[in-house]
Amino acid sequence: MTLTLPKGDFTSEIRATPSGNSAVDLKWFGRWLDRSLGPLTVEGRNPESDWVELVTAEALAGSVQVTGLMTDTPYTFRLVSKARGSRFLSEEASTTTGAFRDACRSGGRYLCLGDGRFEVQAHWTNPDMMDVEYKITLTDTVTGSAAGYANKKGSICGHVDTGPF
Repeated sequence: MTLTLPKGDFTSEIRATPSGNSAVDLKWFGRWLDRSLGPLTVEGRNPESDWVELVTAEALAGSVQVTGLMTDTPYTFRLVSKARGSRFLSEEASTTTGAFRDACRSGGRYLCLGDGRFEVQAHWTNPDMMDVEYKITLTDTVTGSAAGYANKKGSICGHVDTGPF
């Protein structure tokens, strides 16, 4: 059985930040900084793969670096705890690996706004007009705060949010 922990008082419980060409730094917050969750497994996937176990870290560590990833590739990560006989999943966090020079990257999946202060990052899979899985992350490159928006595969997107238009 897989469970999602109840929501806590925070805006994001996991954050993924690229670190060079083939690594990502993961940080977790709030309820995931709990010794009773035991060791956490970091799972990841890219558009060509399903979820795989990447690395294990202690919950109280609050961060881990995932290395050996493909460069210029979008990845989605989540934390898994198998404490208390159940499988708990965190929210998901996405980022794209690759070399970058400035705080705000540009390219096919990035858009810089406000003279580079804000970075918009988009990931999507299987662009089937009615059933697109996507994640959009808006990051303030000065403060590091981020907000994410997502649509999981199987949720019809684009038809339920057109009222304002």
